[in-house]
Amino acid sequence: AEQVRQDTARQIAQVRHESVGVARAAVRGFANNVVARSAKLGRAVSQGVRRHISDEAYATLVEIDHLAQQMLLTASGYSVLAGDKLSRRWPATSLTDIVRAAMGRIEGYERIKHPEMGSVVVEGRAVEAVVHALAVLLDNALRYSPPAASVHVSLEQGHHACFLIVDDAGLRMDDERLLWASDVMSGEQRDDITRLGAHPQTGLRVASLLAENYGFRVELTAPNIYQGTRAMVVLPKNLVVDPSAAQPVPSAVNRALPLKAAAQAAQAVPEDAAAPAPAAT
Repeated sequence: AEQVRQDTARQIAQVRHESVGVARAAVRGFANNVVARSAKLGRAVSQGVRRHISDEAYATLVEIDHLAQQMLLTASGYSVLAGDKLSRRWPATSLTDIVRAAMGRIEGYERIKHPEMGSVVVEGRAVEAVVHALAVLLDNALRYSPPAASVHVSLEQGHHACFLIVDDAGLRMDDERLLWASDVMSGEQRDDITRLGAHPQTGLRVASLLAENYGFRVELTAPNIYQGTRAMVVLPKNLVVDPSAAQPVPSAVNRALPLKAAAQAAQAVPEDAAAPAPAAT
């Protein structure tokens, strides 16, 4: 009887393993197709922007480009969950431009406030992963905040790491939800793509995978000073390079944020301003 039980368990595990592999392949194929089409759309929009930069078609093309960036964020997230790597390549890039790039991939970016953070530059190999993870955290902060509330991005520089901090004033995560998020970040609730459910919540899963693969951390705490939730991207010093290594950002980043919105987002805050401390729990 024991042998039969062991054989049955092995067969179930084998079937489970095969089903996960099939699901990963299906998701990867679909997501990669959407990524490729969205990238093609982005290139077409880029050509249109160059032709219409001085007329009223420009604003429409920028809006289309912004929607394409949102599609790419979602599709590339599923690719990561299915085991693929991010395909975009960046030079060493300042945190200011990383924040702007993340803002360009989500709705409601006008509500995000951030200081200049050009003194911290991230190594090129990790930039796309940090942009993607930050976009997920900003999107969550905006979704769970009142429509008129701002989301604040700040920087704290420590001896061993830099902390890119996102504070919202929304519905703070309760203890149960924070425990779930902790399990996701540790991999406990992350790796089986067949268990995402009918309404998959992929953002934190993707952010935790990227953090693991590229050598940084993502942490969540609550409540913060606004009685909302604080998310942190912890960048170890081995991912930070000399500021002189920063390169100009791709033109798509500048297009994604109209100049008026970018000016509203940038706050008159010194680069070395400390982040607000979390409220006592």
